Amino acid sequence: MTDPTRTRALSDGAARLAGWSTIAVGVLHLAVGIASSSHLNLDLLWFEGSGIAVLLIGVMTLIARRASHDLVVRRVAAIANGFGLALGVTFCVITDWREPQGVLLILLFSIGTAACLSSPVTREGPG
Repeated sequence: MTDPTRTRALSDGAARLAGWSTIAVGVLHLAVGIASSSHLNLDLLWFEGSGIAVLLIGVMTLIARRASHDLVVRRVAAIANGFGLALGVTFCVITDWREPQGVLLILLFSIGTAACLSSPVTREGPG
């Protein structure tokens, strides 16, 4: 039988990993967009908007981890990760799976979705 404490700890670790990694990818996305363009244009705006969306999904995943007993927060974070997952898959299909960042986003959003939908984490101290 599976130990619930171990399962919760794995879920907490997965949420932490997915959240911080997703934030890092979002920040990197923003930095690449700024570095690669000398002026503001519609393509840059969309690129930066995507980076902000990725970053905010990572933040939502971390918030869900911290508010693990709040079912609404966990569900909203899972939905955000689900939308990110759908966008990641769409990006990969459009680019014929040639862009590795798409696969990375699919992995991170999948982990984030699963972690947000798993059992709540019990906290006994600062976390």
